[in-house]
Amino acid sequence: VLSVGEIRRTMDAVRGQVRACYLQFQIPGTAEMEIDIGGLDGNVLGVKVVGKFEDTPTGDCVISALGAARFPNFRATSMKVPYNFYLQ
Repeated sequence: VLSVGEIRRTMDAVRGQVRACYLQFQIPGTAEMEIDIGGLDGNVLGVKVVGKFEDTPTGDCVISALGAARFPNFRATSMKVPYNFYLQ
């Protein structure tokens, strides 16, 4: 499985794309999500946004932004990771 540091570094790499979602829609708050990551290639298999941004244009934008994330490979088939971005 991925370490906290590996997850943080990968998420930091897409922070600019996530910030662009805030700049586009101008709605501040915490984007709470669960990210499903594939172990063989580190690709994002899916993202579920919950809470304030669930089923909103901002949430959809964050999901698209996270599609660009590439995590390090790991041995498990996949893993789910909770993660929050504060949009401001």
